Amino acid sequence: MKKTYVIALCIVLAAGVIAFWSNRQDASNSIKTPEETATTSGNCYIGGCSAQICSAEKDIASTCEYREEYMCYKTAKCERQSNGSCGWTQTTNLTMCLKDEATVNLQ
Repeated sequence: MKKTYVIALCIVLAAGVIAFWSNRQDASNSIKTPEETATTSGNCYIGGCSAQICSAEKDIASTCEYREEYMCYKTAKCERQSNGSCGWTQTTNLTMCLKDEATVNLQ
């Protein structure tokens, strides 16, 4: 009897995982990612699973969590800063967006 429940539970969990990944794949095909609209210069590159990293390293990886503030980088500039390092240029739009997202996340 217990074996039947365990098998049924495994089937339900597997179906849930498959449904989750197929929905995620469909969504990723229809949403523009930050790499498609953000700009780079000065041998700087956009990386990370959510395209939230501006780095001198090409194809840098990160963990795959998503934070609302990552959407702020979709139109940001990834370029050499005055200190010589790659980073997101702190434009008025980026600063305001990050501030707004921080306020929303505190509520």
